[in-house]
Amino acid sequence: MPLSPCWGRADGSAPRLSVGSILGIGGLLCVGLIVSIWVSRGRAQARARGLALALKEAERTAEELRSREAQLRGMIEGLSVGVTLHGPDGQILHANTAALTLLGATRELLLGRDSIDLEGDALGEEGAPLGPGANPVRAAITTRRPVRDAVMGLRRAGSGERTWMLVSAEPRFASDGTPGEIVCTFNDITERRRAHEQIRHLAYHDALTQLPNRELFVDRLGVALVQGQRHKRGVALLFIDLDDFKLVNDALGHTV
Repeated sequence: MPLSPCWGRADGSAPRLSVGSILGIGGLLCVGLIVSIWVSRGRAQARARGLALALKEAERTAEELRSREAQLRGMIEGLSVGVTLHGPDGQILHANTAALTLLGATRELLLGRDSIDLEGDALGEEGAPLGPGANPVRAAITTRRPVRDAVMGLRRAGSGERTWMLVSAEPRFASDGTPGEIVCTFNDITERRRAHEQIRHLAYHDALTQLPNRELFVDRLGVALVQGQRHKRGVALLFIDLDDFKLVNDALGHTV
């Protein structure tokens, strides 16, 4: 008797299944279950292998970063110029050996400060006190722009001796524009400045008497005239001459 689509006989009675049919259906179910388990296991193994590869790649990347950081620190340590790394708030996070030598400071004394001006009395290029806003690192933080070749007269830690430095500060930013570290570099230009001051002194003073010469007189006179015009004030000029000084100079020489 034929079966209906709902697996029943035409008269409504339940179908009769043979033992072979039952075993066949059970075998199919077992095979399906085995295949499902095998596929799930394969996917799990694939995920585990992918995770292991990702972890290995992460470890390799971290090791490369540590190696590059060590190389960079080694390069910074080998520089003859002072290098300090400042946080976004200006505090010193790292200083190389040259920086410690130039400033006459220990690492413990320098780290955590917000300036390489350890004594707090830095001078500017013209010899006037350097205000807090003129500090190169602070200026780089405020303006978000590099500060290059600023001249600072610093006193070494615990010393009255003043050293002249040429200082630059370079701010770093994250990809979203967030302020990062500031790299400050400086080197000693004391001898260069002394030579410059000596040349300037020779240019504006008489080599024999060390008195101001005509060049300095004209320079100061020009400044006085400009200030007089600006403030609407008069300028007095006093001229003094020595009679027959040229004859004495020519006859007896410069030593007299």
